[in-house]
Amino acid sequence: MLLQIRKVSLFLRRAKHSKSHWSQVQKKQFARDRALENFDDFYGQVYGNRWKSIRVALLSEHKYMALVNQFGDCERTVAELEADGAINLREIYAAKKRSLSGLFE
Repeated sequence: MLLQIRKVSLFLRRAKHSKSHWSQVQKKQFARDRALENFDDFYGQVYGNRWKSIRVALLSEHKYMALVNQFGDCERTVAELEADGAINLREIYAAKKRSLSGLFE
C-alpha cells in the first residue's frame, strides 16, 4: 500500500477592521499633524500669544518679491516685471499715503 500525499494549501488571512471602524479612524494621524502639534507645544511656550499669528504666517502661501537694481535698465526691468503680473509696492504705498493725507487736511 502506497501512501498518498495530499497537498493542502492553507490561506491564512488576518482579520482587520474596516477603514471606517473607530480604531482605524483614531490612528489616522499623519506626520504633518504630529509635527504641527510638536511645534505648537514648543514654540507656543517660547512665543506665547504671538505664536498663533507666527504659525499662520508660516503656513500661508509664500509671496515673492523682486528688487530692481538702479544701476541697470530700471524702466525696462520694471516694465517686464509688471507685464509678468508683478505689483509695484511703491505706487501702492504712495497712493495710500495720498489718500490718508487728504483725510487730515
